[in-house]
Amino acid sequence: HYGEVEDIDDTRAPECAELIMTYVQAVTDRYKHLPSLDARLFFCRLQLQAIERFTLHVVRVMEQELGDCTGARFASLLCTVHYLVTVLAEWAEKPFFLSLEERLQEESQEELARSSVASLPSPAESRLPSSTSSMPVTSFLTSRFSSLSLSPTVDRPSSLFAPLIGKLNSIKQKMMENVVEAILSDFRSVSKSFVQQKWVSFPSPQDVVVQEVSDAACNLLVSLRHHLRLAEKRLPTSLFTPVWINLARQLDRFVFDKIVMSVTLNEGGAAQLNFDLMRNFVPLFSVCTARPERYFPLVREACYLLVLRPGSAALLRDELISAGKENASMAQLDGSATLAVESELKHLQVKNIDAQQVLAVLLRRVDWPQTS
Repeated sequence: HYGEVEDIDDTRAPECAELIMTYVQAVTDRYKHLPSLDARLFFCRLQLQAIERFTLHVVRVMEQELGDCTGARFASLLCTVHYLVTVLAEWAEKPFFLSLEERLQEESQEELARSSVASLPSPAESRLPSSTSSMPVTSFLTSRFSSLSLSPTVDRPSSLFAPLIGKLNSIKQKMMENVVEAILSDFRSVSKSFVQQKWVSFPSPQDVVVQEVSDAACNLLVSLRHHLRLAEKRLPTSLFTPVWINLARQLDRFVFDKIVMSVTLNEGGAAQLNFDLMRNFVPLFSVCTARPERYFPLVREACYLLVLRPGSAALLRDELISAGKENASMAQLDGSATLAVESELKHLQVKNIDAQQVLAVLLRRVDWPQTS
């Protein structure tokens, strides 16, 4: 039931999800002509209970696949949850279910009125021990799903679909985060050899006839491209878009913090890093957007600073150091640089890296003239 995702429609819903919703819809066709509104509401609750039980099964299977969040089975389960949310959201807007929603609101108000005039328990009753007990929870996700009660004596939600849709959206969001984290984990592992290159030993750009991707960057790029292509193939656009956007933002931060800020470079190393990242790494997201560089502001600005002309870079570096001395501590440099430094950063189109980080990036270059 949870094999490769079939490209059935825009949601790419697996067959099992379509079958369960077809079954539930068939129940609607049978009871929608009942004269009693309360009877219709009763059967609607039965439908939601069936969907919730199916969702509980999906969650349990999903927990077994947490070790392979980039795999086909996990993608299929994610599409299943997304499909349930889509269908329930559509149902919530239909006139038939809106009438049941109104009846549910009236029922909630009636129960509230009855409870407000109910007599207080007797002293003997108040001393009785509570019969409720906490139920052991096997996992966070599984505990979020409890069957809908059909008893009129139990408190009911004031909304028909909102509670279940909210639970499903919570599960969907967590699953998308798991997909992103799995890709990031693989990227972190592969990036170690990329960081360990001898960035201070690269030849000068003037000695390079044709710039090529560094050997260590190849594995990095192949791995990321593989994950992006599989995600695009297995997920509908409505799921793939938030996944790649979240992935891009986290990659931007990781590359800036753990790659750019972890290496020291000469002129050739800076040129190579700029080529690997801005000409090869960032363009991998061209399958997602026409302007992928917009989602990597930290990487873009850091690479720009690393390949500045030596004179401009040295001047900016000295201004930043001077501003830090004026503030008595480099820790106070962020947000309190001189107007000259702020004007220079604005002129260079550096908007996402603060002054202290700019100085740290510039100090990655070991071949620029030292400050006096």
